[in-house]
Amino acid sequence: MVRALDMRLAARWNEVVSSSRPTDYGRGAGPVTSKGHVETSSLKSGASCPSPFFMPHSIRLRGPWDCQPLIRYLPLDRGHVRQSSANLPAGGTIQLPADWGELLGHDFQGLVHFTRTFHRPTGLDASSRIWLVIEDVDWHAEISLNDQALGAVVSSLAAEPVAHCCPRPFEITSRLLPQNQLSIAVVSPQLDSNGLVLPRRGRDGRPGGLIGLVRLEIE
Repeated sequence: MVRALDMRLAARWNEVVSSSRPTDYGRGAGPVTSKGHVETSSLKSGASCPSPFFMPHSIRLRGPWDCQPLIRYLPLDRGHVRQSSANLPAGGTIQLPADWGELLGHDFQGLVHFTRTFHRPTGLDASSRIWLVIEDVDWHAEISLNDQALGAVVSSLAAEPVAHCCPRPFEITSRLLPQNQLSIAVVSPQLDSNGLVLPRRGRDGRPGGLIGLVRLEIE
């Protein structure tokens, strides 16, 4: 049975897809909602994470991650797809980075919810800052921490780099709890506002997923 949280995620994703407009920053990139949600950076005013986002202390969130499919894309004529929540694969746990092919099937396309819990890092002081870094996704993802939206990311292979192109850091210092739940909803392939499948440069024909590391960087 799909959990209540997963149902809310699926409903939210349908809202995002239905309200999206065609992208203006290159083929295959993620949608931009009419409210500008995707464009909004989660970085605090004046905050910056030095490129290439490696700090003195790094914690790699390899797994296990819970991986649950929410929506499957079923192909129709002329590049369109139909969204369905029926007869989904069982899901399970996965180690990252990886695509979802081995778990959900190499032909699975649609929306998949990844979740993982982690403890607040120890040994922090008043000057410490913690960043969540998403190295890469296939193709578009929305990230939440403790049920609070952080923002969106799009594959590093997007035709034109944009503010939320991977790798992307999010400062999460003030959002951390003693025990935290990280939620990443990944859709692949991406659809345009008319429901047509957009090309995934370098990834066409391959399963989607969290194909780069997810890590915490402590400054």
